[in-house]
Amino acid sequence: MDDFLDNLPDSSNEIINMRTILQKLSNVYLMIFEANVDDQIKLKLALKELVAAYKNDVISKEFTITPKAHTLICHATEQLGRHGTLMLFSEQGQEALHNIMNKDLQTFQSMPQIKRQLDLLIRFQSLCVVFFDNQ
Repeated sequence: MDDFLDNLPDSSNEIINMRTILQKLSNVYLMIFEANVDDQIKLKLALKELVAAYKNDVISKEFTITPKAHTLICHATEQLGRHGTLMLFSEQGQEALHNIMNKDLQTFQSMPQIKRQLDLLIRFQSLCVVFFDNQ
């Protein structure tokens, strides 16, 4: 990653912003393969720096967070403490749920208010979980 980042020009604020984000993400990524239970504080700090890189710039502060990013930022430290490694930390189940929710969202897309769409989507998903858990 360092070789790639070294070749990026400093020609604009967008490039500088993306470089900072990629550097912070690279730090987190490297920890995933090496971290053990004693590295929780280091991981928490690396994740905070990643969040700060997104929030602190004019370009990226308007970005929305993805479910995968939320899972990484909010739950990786807990997983490391519980399992002593991040190698078991997977988003595969989340990918399947994300796909289902994207398909279900089409049902509510015609509604003008996004908050109403999301409320109905969450309610619909909850009903599906109850239904399929009882099968």
